[in-house]
Amino acid sequence: MSYDGVAPGPGARDSILGTGSDRIVPVSKRAVTADYAAIGMGGRLMGWALRESTGASFAALEFYDGASAGGTLLAPINIGTGGFLTFWYGDIGIDVESGIFVHMVAGSMDVTLYYRFDTGEY
Repeated sequence: MSYDGVAPGPGARDSILGTGSDRIVPVSKRAVTADYAAIGMGGRLMGWALRESTGASFAALEFYDGASAGGTLLAPINIGTGGFLTFWYGDIGIDVESGIFVHMVAGSMDVTLYYRFDTGEY
């Protein structure tokens, strides 16, 4: 990572991702083809990065607040063949009560969620 061609100095990662209760953590899983519980506790979904991982087909998934696809739908997402999408929800993010469940609708994706865990210090 660089800014204006200059590599960031010591502590730059902390200024970007935060520290302590403000820290944003990337949670990743590659070549996802089946449903899974990505995060098992409350916090804030700050953003995501998704890539269709086969290069041969479209892919679709849904993020839910909860332990299953019976929770509150946070985002339905479709990606074309070989596609890549990112989204950032801003400084506040989306409040998540009990965790994030990923429901794979079709295809295969590399999934990275950017999450701020609820430490009770907000």
